[in-house]
Amino acid sequence: MISNNSFEEKQIIKWALQAAKALKYMHYSFSPKAIHRDVKPDNMLMNRDLILKISDFGLSKWTFDPAKTFCGTVCYMAPEILRGRGRNYDEKVDVYSWGKSFWRCFKGRIPPQDNLSSIPIVSSRSEKVNLAIRKAVKNDPRDRPSMRTIVDHLSNL
Repeated sequence: MISNNSFEEKQIIKWALQAAKALKYMHYSFSPKAIHRDVKPDNMLMNRDLILKISDFGLSKWTFDPAKTFCGTVCYMAPEILRGRGRNYDEKVDVYSWGKSFWRCFKGRIPPQDNLSSIPIVSSRSEKVNLAIRKAVKNDPRDRPSMRTIVDHLSNL
């Protein structure tokens, strides 16, 4: 689990990219796509070499049919899931949760439920990381980038 400030920003940026690559794999390597639906620091594990691994696929879903279920961890849950009432959602819920998870990793505290896209800088090291997280936590899923875009954006650091 990565959720405190005991790691250097440079290492957290590496983990942010590793998590983004793992989610990109879930979203684009299968047909139909897979959605994790419970991305959070508690579901990010490290191996001996400090390589991040996504875990706990118990709420994951293949997108054979629309995702509508209210599931996940509330403080990392995308607004479209929180609004619920049987509305469909897609892999952009993982993008939102990724953003909130890494906001927590940089800030060392659980993210607020309100719109994080207006909250200032999380990383003093990289404006690219700040921008990626701000875009990931947009309230409207249509305004969020794909995990493919986030990986491309962070790969150039």
